[in-house]
Amino acid sequence: MNGVEGISTEFERSFTKDVVRGIVAFANTQGGTVYIGIDDDGTVIGVESPDKVLLQAVNTVRDSIKPDIALLYHVV
Repeated sequence: MNGVEGISTEFERSFTKDVVRGIVAFANTQGGTVYIGIDDDGTVIGVESPDKVLLQAVNTVRDSIKPDIALLYHVV
């Protein structure tokens, strides 16, 4: 992946609850994109179980952020 982290882009090696802070920050500003499985230098490292990580991310965001911001984000 060619890219660098910036004001609207965040790279995370794995999904942790700390990622939710970044999502809240993006929701409170002009938005942004969080990429899971990308090293800070933009190197793709992947994740072991993409479906599991996707489900974990969706459930954690839904359960952790109030009021619900489901209409403000999409997960792919």
